[in-house]
Amino acid sequence: VREGATNRTAMIGVVWDQTGQLKLTHPTPWRQVSGFVNGMVNTVSALVSTKSDIKPQHLGGPVQILRIYYLLFESPQGWRLALWFSVFMNVNLAILNLLPIPMLDGGHIVLGLTEWIRRRPLSEPVIRWVQTVGAVVVLGFLLYVTSFDVSELFRGGRQRPSAEKVSFEPPAGGTPTQTAPAR
Repeated sequence: VREGATNRTAMIGVVWDQTGQLKLTHPTPWRQVSGFVNGMVNTVSALVSTKSDIKPQHLGGPVQILRIYYLLFESPQGWRLALWFSVFMNVNLAILNLLPIPMLDGGHIVLGLTEWIRRRPLSEPVIRWVQTVGAVVVLGFLLYVTSFDVSELFRGGRQRPSAEKVSFEPPAGGTPTQTAPAR
């Protein structure tokens, strides 16, 4: 909970009652998953919007994911937060996997629909070329994002809140946010 927070809504299964004691809550799986989906849609919308300050280098790759797990396990309730983060990651990866990028499942669906509409299969060289382009795009983006993670760890790149400053209080949609670092 952020210092000075007056919100009494459930926060990842934890809520403060009137006596100030910690009490576990149990939101439905549908509410949690729909909150993650809404967060993913908002993130992708912010990435493609020209009016947004969010850029691809603000995303985290494998190095950042491991760093977040490390920070979560440092807290007293780290295993609960790590479990929540694992669900968050699985839902987000499932959504990403359905994007129409040729190497991913969404791309296979698009290729299958294309063959169904054409009523004949695509030629092998075309499929090979499309799959190669998809693989290069996915791996290139992964390397691009990971390079920012590595620079953050070893060269003091992006500024992130410390473990004490991270708040996993979900807004109305149910997705966690991070508080801004104290300056």
